[in-house]
Amino acid sequence: MVDTRGKLEHEGAALGRIHARSNNRKATAYWLGFLKGILASDKVEMAEFAPLHIEAEKLPQAPA
Repeated sequence: MVDTRGKLEHEGAALGRIHARSNNRKATAYWLGFLKGILASDKVEMAEFAPLHIEAEKLPQAPA
């Protein structure tokens, strides 16, 4: 909600949506960089597959 001075309400829904979009972009950029690093190294340890799969499932899903 916007107050009478035109400012966004602290912890309000509008501000939450702004931060959510920004945080999703940051998380996606982080993971893309991480995955590019894995591809550049040409190997992934077997023990890394399960945690990598779990974290990848947390990525925001693109709309169909």
